[in-house]
Amino acid sequence: PRPYLTYRIASYSSRLPPTLVDDAVARAFAVWSSATPFRFTRGVDAAGEADIVLMFAARFHGDAWAFDGPRGVLAHAFRPNAVYDALSGDVHFDDEEDWTVKSVFGINLMQLAAHEIGHSLGFKHVVDDQSSIMWPYAKKYDPEFMLNARDIETAKKLYPRFFEMSAAPASPPPGPVYFDNKNDRMTTKGLLPFSHA
Repeated sequence: PRPYLTYRIASYSSRLPPTLVDDAVARAFAVWSSATPFRFTRGVDAAGEADIVLMFAARFHGDAWAFDGPRGVLAHAFRPNAVYDALSGDVHFDDEEDWTVKSVFGINLMQLAAHEIGHSLGFKHVVDDQSSIMWPYAKKYDPEFMLNARDIETAKKLYPRFFEMSAAPASPPPGPVYFDNKNDRMTTKGLLPFSHA
């Protein structure tokens, strides 16, 4: 992926108001952007293109991984690669789960979304560290939920260039900034925002 990514919510939970879903998802992305160079912008057009598309669905929902109802598989995400093509980076939540926000009851949407976003960024499960955001099981609600030191070190190993770019002192550019994947650099002209070139 690139360090500057867009996202959109294609469909909402039938169990939570859209405003709560919007807030939980924004906070999940903030977990990543507060500790890594990744930056996320929500697309204004709900049907438009985005690097990460999030949706709630039940049972069979258009990919090869049908959900299994309450208390089974909670969500899945597609790591960034050409194999999944149009699904690359996307996150699907099982709409039959008991999604909650800021509650010790049910499945905390923000925490689960942050975990799934990790997969969208290319992170794998961590099975030997329960404090990792990539621990493969849902956790109790934690108001201090964040990446741990191991998560940050993994991000540095996966994306060292992004950390190098963010550490370099620079004055703000005159206008919008885009990441030029072909030339591996930031630019202010010559590209469409978030192009997949």
